[in-house]
Amino acid sequence: MKKLMMSAATVVLAAGCGESDPAGTNPSPPPPPPTLGTPPGDVGFNIIDDAFVDDQGRRNDEASVTVTASQMVGWLHEGANVHTVSFTSVPAGAIANDSGNMDNGATFVQTLATPGTYVFRCDTHPTTMLDATIIVN
Repeated sequence: MKKLMMSAATVVLAAGCGESDPAGTNPSPPPPPPTLGTPPGDVGFNIIDDAFVDDQGRRNDEASVTVTASQMVGWLHEGANVHTVSFTSVPAGAIANDSGNMDNGATFVQTLATPGTYVFRCDTHPTTMLDATIIVN
């Protein structure tokens, strides 16, 4: 009788040690997002596969930084796709140069001297990566 009770307890314990979800209905959580590098300049944006990302983690049309006149704004490309930084709106009298095509690892820096709002997008993804802003005080 002792032998039978010990075997039954062993079976119950072994059953409890198995996979809690053998059917796979509760998949593992996704990995955390990658840590982004630091863009060049005083403030900046990271460029990932589908977004401009500011230092607060806001993306595309929600991404925005505020600088004082003549501070440097930088971009660091960390995605696989080719992207551009192309200004669609600048304050009257301001000069802002576009980046041209940027590959992974490329950087781009602008010193913006004229106060106002600068709006930019990616020319290769103009419907998804658009309306990020830089506010120059």
